[in-house]
Amino acid sequence: TALQRCASASEACSWRKSCASCACVLLTLSPTPASPTRRQLWSGLIQRSAAHTRTPNSRATCCFDVPRKQSYRATSRTSANPTIFNNAIAKTNDYDSALTPLAWAGWDAEKIFWQLAIEDIKAACDAFAPLYEESNGGDGFVSLEVSPYLAHDTEATAAQAQQLWARVKRPNLMVKIPATKAGIPAIRKAIAAGVNVNVTLIFSLARYAEVMDAYLSGLEDRAAAGHPIDHIASVASFFVSRVDSKIDPKLPDGSDLKGKAAIANAKLAY
Repeated sequence: TALQRCASASEACSWRKSCASCACVLLTLSPTPASPTRRQLWSGLIQRSAAHTRTPNSRATCCFDVPRKQSYRATSRTSANPTIFNNAIAKTNDYDSALTPLAWAGWDAEKIFWQLAIEDIKAACDAFAPLYEESNGGDGFVSLEVSPYLAHDTEATAAQAQQLWARVKRPNLMVKIPATKAGIPAIRKAIAAGVNVNVTLIFSLARYAEVMDAYLSGLEDRAAAGHPIDHIASVASFFVSRVDSKIDPKLPDGSDLKGKAAIANAKLAY
């Protein structure tokens, strides 16, 4: 439905193909609690699923521009990543007026990127704020990813997640953290610090189980410290298409299993 709306909204939309190629399944973090403590934690949490699409920012349109999203009730969350921002900043002129004075002021590329990205994410959060408030914090989230350079550094990932949370300063922000081995404890630390987390780059069932445990452990840590957990939100982004792109070349020619591994993996995760 999202792609159909994309096509009807803009026949010249250059993002349609990339939207389809990086499709992912968002799964609510809702395993069966194993202990009385976890049962108590989960008893106060509202679990819900929501349509979720990736978009760049308010200056470059992917499927929907940010203001238009408010009228599409089927799409209640949006996400951005470094690749999307790179295409929007490097391959269009939309950012030139904001980028040029920063470059002349001597800012390096990474500092400029975060400044522009955070400005856009703030605007997106504000556009989704009515939906967030109307749903009592159940929908209306906007995701911003930590630097991929930190993917194998637990402490740096956890620190940047908290920095982004503080800089954007919006309750409907989700900080995306990759589910690398180092990312798992960073997820726990971020949740314990009160950061909403969108866990991305999940491919295996075993890693998904670790992600769920990190989320619940983070809630336990936060509750034990006496902090509220009623508005700590999180989703797990379980990738689909990349599994097929990895598995299909390994299958023999003519195999009827081609194009099926990713969906099968997602079903098992669900």
